[in-house]
Amino acid sequence: FWSPTLLVRQAGVTCAAQLWDHVFAQAHPLGGAFLGLAVLIAHREAVMECEDTDGIVKVIEGITCAPSALKDLCSSARNMHRQTPPSSLALLAQLINAEDSLNA
Repeated sequence: FWSPTLLVRQAGVTCAAQLWDHVFAQAHPLGGAFLGLAVLIAHREAVMECEDTDGIVKVIEGITCAPSALKDLCSSARNMHRQTPPSSLALLAQLINAEDSLNA
């Protein structure tokens, strides 16, 4: 659920509000995870060119959020969510919940 917050750092207030509207409007708790995945996919070339995790962090820190890009990211996240089989959604939710309980 934390992954969409990566965009908020560089976003303006309007963009941040739209981002959170998308996350909270999702009927499934993995909506934020799919949005984070959509962000990474949108920047996959830059991420894949990185040699280590420090490079990936720098790419993520440099991501900006324009309202038009946010609309595309939200659409992409919704499509990925719709195309994911229910059994896979359940497994992903279990994995995220297990990770959250380990970090608590």
